[in-house]
Parts: sequence; C-alpha cells; structure tokens
Amino acid sequence: KMIEDRLQCHVNDTDKELNTRKIKIIEKTEQTFHVAIIDATNQGHRILTEYRDKFTTIEKFRVFLQRINEALHSVDAVIKQKEFAHYVGAFNLQSIATDLVQEMFEEYQNLAKPKEQRLVLPEMEATITPPHHLAQVGTERKHLKLAFYFPLDSDHSWINSFVLTANDKCLLSVRKSREETNFDSLVLYHYKGNGKVTFEEYDVVPGKYLLSRFSSGEIVASYSHYSNSVKNCGNKVLYFNGDFSMTGYVSFDEIATFNLPPYGIATTKENNIILCVRADDISPHKAYECKGLYQVMSMSLRGKILHSSLKLPDANLIRPDYVAVSDSGEICIADNENGSIVILNANLTIKERINYELPTSMADVQAFKFRPHGICYDTYGRIIVTDPDNNSVVRLVRTPGSQKYILEPLLSQNADCTFNGPKLVAMDNESRLWVVCTDGVFVFDYCLCVEDLSSLS
Repeated sequence: KMIEDRLQCHVNDTDKELNTRKIKIIEKTEQTFHVAIIDATNQGHRILTEYRDKFTTIEKFRVFLQRINEALHSVDAVIKQKEFAHYVGAFNLQSIATDLVQEMFEEYQNLAKPKEQRLVLPEMEATITPPHHLAQVGTERKHLKLAFYFPLDSDHSWINSFVLTANDKCLLSVRKSREETNFDSLVLYHYKGNGKVTFEEYDVVPGKYLLSRFSSGEIVASYSHYSNSVKNCGNKVLYFNGDFSMTGYVSFDEIATFNLPPYGIATTKENNIILCVRADDISPHKAYECKGLYQVMSMSLRGKILHSSLKLPDANLIRPDYVAVSDSGEICIADNENGSIVILNANLTIKERINYELPTSMADVQAFKFRPHGICYDTYGRIIVTDPDNNSVVRLVRTPGSQKYILEPLLSQNADCTFNGPKLVAMDNESRLWVVCTDGVFVFDYCLCVEDLSSLS
C-alpha cells in the first residue's frame, strides 16, 4: 500500500510538472508569435504609410500638371491677339514648356507604377516550434549559419565560373595552377557529408568558360580562347545537355559565334539566354562609337537574338563578367571594372545603375573601393554580390524611405568565418547560399524552410 501511494504521488507530481512545462511552452510561444505579429503589423503600417504618402505626392503632381496645361492654353489664347514678333517668341517658349510638360507627365506615370513590397519575418527562437501555416512562410536568419565547407584541390587555383547541379554538387570552370596554358578545365565537386568531398575533371576544348544552368539541368557557356595558338576555336555560346555519365569528357554544341569574346551569361525561366557581348560585335559599323564597351542581349537556344540593349540609353558596360536573373525576370549585372551593379528589366531597359557613373570608354576606368564580382538573387528576390577585394559578401536592400539601394553587409572575414577572397555565389533549392572562395566552398543556411522549423522542438 505504501509503495502504491508513493507511486501515485510520483505520478501526480510528474503530471503537475508536465502541465507546468506545457503552460510555459504555450506562454513562450504566444509571446514569440505576438512579437512576430507586432513586427509584421508595423511593417505593414510602414508600407501603407509609404503608399499613402506616395499617392498624395502623385495627386499633387497631377493637379500641378493640369494647371500648367491650363496655363499653356491661356497663353495660346493670348498669343493670337498679339503681333507676329510677339507670337514667334511666345511660340518658342510654349514649345519648350510643352516638351517639359511631356517629360513631367512621363515622370508622373513612372511614380504611379506600383512597387512590390515584401514582409520579412524575424528568426524564431530555437526552443519553439511554430505552427505549420507560419512555417510555410519561411523566416530569415539574423546571422547566416555555416552548413558545411569543403576545400578545393590545390590545382584548382582560379575559379572563373560555377553552377549548382544538385544541392550537394557544383560544376566549376577552373584554371589549373600547374598548367602554363591558362586554359580552363571543368570540375564536378560532390560533397558527401562529414567533410568528405570527391571531384572529377572533364576534358573540354581549351578556352575560358563562363557557365549558367537551366532548371531542367542543361548548361550553357560563353566561350573564348586566351591565345592565338588555339586555331579555329573562335568565341562562342555553347550548349551541353547536362549528362555527366560519360567519365572524363564533356561535349558542347555550338549555339552562336562572335568575333570578340562574350562575357557574362545567365538563363531565364523561358529557356532563353542573357549574354554580355562587345557592342561592336552586335553592330560592327558602330565600333568607333562604342570604344570596346559591352552591351546586353537575349537570345534563344537556337541563337536567334531576341532583344539587344545597343540602342537603349545608359546601357554601356565595361567588364560584365557575371549576370543573374530573378524569378520575375529582372536582370542584374556585376560590372567589375566600373565598380557598379546594373539592374535591367526583362526587355533589357535599365532600371537602375547603382551608385556609380556611366562609363563612356575604357579610359574612364578608375580604382573603386567596391568592386562587385559574383552575383545572384536570394530566396526573397534580393541581390547578393561578392566583393573579393574586401573579403566580403553584401546584399542590396532598399531603404524604407527613399527606396534607394544600399549595401548591407552579409558575410565578412572574421574569427568565426575565415573565408578568403569570396568570388562567386549561388542559391540552391534548399535556400542555402554557396560562396566559392580562393581555397574552398562555404555553404550557409540562408533562411529556415518548413523542415528546419519543424525540427526545432
């Protein structure tokens, strides 16, 4: 009887303790989600306030244009009553004013265009498992967490380009340190967990390869050769079906040829190619105007040019090695030599040239503190770019008030993260950020997916 009473007492105490813990977990969960809701609500209020302020400004602008237009009509009526000399002078002024009104009206239309706003939820505490409907939204980490790292072979000293072929595999275009030919090799690295990695080299026609990959697995490359000793190779855009089953060899098919080396390349969801080429390669008779600068084109897999930025204003580029395309079709280009990032619409019109002056010739190249290199879009459609000279990776975000882009530090060399010379970046299908550095590849957990959140209890 005594033992039974003790067991019953122990069961009761255990039950009370479990209930107390459950209550604490529920209270902590409620507090955490209350904070998240308040944060999201405040973000929503800020967005709404910005839209209201913008609407008020646009409405004032519209009334202003209407009054100017009415004033011009009044001037026109007065002109008809004046002498001929007065009429000519007033007509010239009216013509100038009319052009000004048209420019202002176009600016008004630009202001009236809606701009996408996104809510970003804060990282949840690791002791709490949020409900399923919130987990599907996904949350962003305050600080990136290193998922894994693997070193590069000492022969692979210079990485020109890379693409992810799986969530644990990447294909690198490298220049071998032991070879004096300066030609690229393609190397497929496979991370197998617990610090283990294997790689396989593939023979290709000697030359420089910049790579991009379609979601279906096919790979395209902008190809150029370094030396005149390589005969009949030319400068091309190449296609590979993505099948690496043939050990040690990759065979590319030709899509298009150019007289001069093509540079940055990217692929779109529509299975088209975005390519940076010399402007005088697009239109040789304009070579004297372009002075060796680069432009952007889109082409089909058959090599048909769909769009070109040649005739568009403010489209000059100096060294556009790396290009990325967002899910919405927006294009961003890292113009390394000019120290700028250029953002374009899908039709190749310039949306924004961030921070820096428009180049007019190669002679305008100067030393810039920020020299963008590898570039990609993150899970939320924001631009991530490497800055090897400063051993850092930055993210482009818009300020809440002015909506201007600013550089937000994301990764830098410190005691916790000793990467050296971050060159290239990419996001995989598990929302992890791959950073290719001089000596190895770092892979970071960028944001928490459903599975991650469910396992935090």
